Amino acid sequence: MNLPLFLFLTLPLLAQKVPLASDAGRIVQVLDASAFTAPASSPAVAKARLQALATGLRGWSGVPFGERDDVVALGDRHLVVLGPPELAATLEAVLGKVAANATQPILVQTTICTVSKATYDRVFAELVAPPSNDPTAQPLGIVTGMGLMAGLDRLEGVDRLTCPQVVTLPLQEATIATGEQITYVKDVAVNQVDGKPVAAPIHDKLWDGIEVNVNCMLLDADKVGLRLGLTVKRVERPLATFRTTLAGIAEPVEIQLPRVDGVEARAKAFVPLDGTLVMAAPKADGSWVVTLTTVSLAK
Repeated sequence: MNLPLFLFLTLPLLAQKVPLASDAGRIVQVLDASAFTAPASSPAVAKARLQALATGLRGWSGVPFGERDDVVALGDRHLVVLGPPELAATLEAVLGKVAANATQPILVQTTICTVSKATYDRVFAELVAPPSNDPTAQPLGIVTGMGLMAGLDRLEGVDRLTCPQVVTLPLQEATIATGEQITYVKDVAVNQVDGKPVAAPIHDKLWDGIEVNVNCMLLDADKVGLRLGLTVKRVERPLATFRTTLAGIAEPVEIQLPRVDGVEARAKAFVPLDGTLVMAAPKADGSWVVTLTTVSLAK
């Protein structure tokens, strides 16, 4: 976004709403975000936090961003919103709610399990349901306290895949990934070497593991807004292979045909501190991938 010169001249007048003369119904507004950057160790760190804040804030807007709307960092203390007044107002309101706890780190721990159908039906089915206003949305539920997590190991038919955790500041995007890149033979090319055809493998890569993306905001003493994105990909081992012959090549060649099983889930919810957000996604074999995400204050 290219900021107009007059914006820099009027920067001291924070939170003013400057109409765009050439664009009816849209404004430029400068928001003070110094509460989120003041403890930074250097201007570079403050700017990085501010840029991350601008990215993270988008997910909490109650008004959709239009094609020409934007929120960007300005210097190391301010955000600039370009869009309709209602967009600027909702972003200003979010900053105001979170500012008092802007520097409080939040610990997010995600436990990912494969759960048998019998155990899911008995324990988890009543905990999760699609939002009432959108039956096609991601099924989720909120559990208060740590009782569910404490009893997880005593349940039959539950296989924990991983328990990644991340510490993040309010409204800052954070990602943690556990797994590995797998290189495999996707195809075979035929090259000419000294006038003779030679088979040359063509490699590709795919991810085998788990990625968790979180964005939180601490609203008051006992509630956290949580946006969670989860991707689980499991590659069947060993990789399936296919043998064939190529014209002019004496020996058979092999290509690999990876089989990938996985789920993706996205959710936004308000979770009590030390509470758990529960999400579930069915697998083709009838079992379920259940995600339990707890939020607490980092020590």
